[in-house]
Amino acid sequence: RQRPAGRFVPRRDQQCPSSHKHFTVLANGHIWCGDHSGGDFQLAHQPPKRSYNPKVGEGRRMSDTQIRSIPNRLDNRLRSAIFSWQSLLLLVAIAIFVANSFATPYFLNPWSISDSTFNFTEKALIALAMALVIISGEIDLSVAAIIAFCSTMMGFALQFGVGTPGLVVIGITTGLLCGAFNGVLVSGLRLPSIVVTIGTMSFFRGLSFIVLGDQAFKGYPSSFAYFGQGYVWWVVSFEVVLFLIMAVIFYFVLHRTTFGRQIFVIGNNPVTAEFSGVRVRRVKFLLFCLTGVMSG
Repeated sequence: RQRPAGRFVPRRDQQCPSSHKHFTVLANGHIWCGDHSGGDFQLAHQPPKRSYNPKVGEGRRMSDTQIRSIPNRLDNRLRSAIFSWQSLLLLVAIAIFVANSFATPYFLNPWSISDSTFNFTEKALIALAMALVIISGEIDLSVAAIIAFCSTMMGFALQFGVGTPGLVVIGITTGLLCGAFNGVLVSGLRLPSIVVTIGTMSFFRGLSFIVLGDQAFKGYPSSFAYFGQGYVWWVVSFEVVLFLIMAVIFYFVLHRTTFGRQIFVIGNNPVTAEFSGVRVRRVKFLLFCLTGVMSG
């Protein structure tokens, strides 16, 4: 039921999300540069400039003869790039490299740098998916427990003679199921994500302890170790290559697709996003599933 513009809408009226109207921010394009070439967008109507007429009385208003121009600080891309968090992190990384190179002569050795990447590439892969969850306004604290449970399931399957391809499928599938479980509780039952993931963190760790106990699964095939310790070329490890590929994919999805725009809108205001036609619960469910897959 439609009401005239300017009329008060009482509380008893049902508010339903729109299924066909979307924000212009959901159009395809680059969200940083303001490139809206992928879809239509609206511009604010600007009244025509009025020319100065000396015959008009002195009592005219200032707004009739002058139009104030507000500069856009984002137009200077060089300045925005210099004064950004990315530039600050780059300077910190350069400072760390310089300080460590003076502290030990072996720090800049290619093999030493390559081996140091083994300590953070797994966490970096999970951080890619976690970033999308945080942008949407949620959090997942159970990723470490999901990693432990996936490892337990792969070790359990190894005892029955499952090979490397089967172990990879089992790990990813287990992570997907764990992420879907979190997604159902958060998006389906509308429970706070921090409360849900704290509970599932203990739940997944408990399942791992039930299956594994105080023992350890051993005897993984050598081909399985390639995913964590293998080299693609010279000092370039497989984990680094996988991380770079996934980083490019996540960047494209987040900044160049409608799905990425929906994540930003949900994080800004989920109620407004839902009433603009964005399926908020489905997007959040997919994000938790994605976090589970990356953890597996």
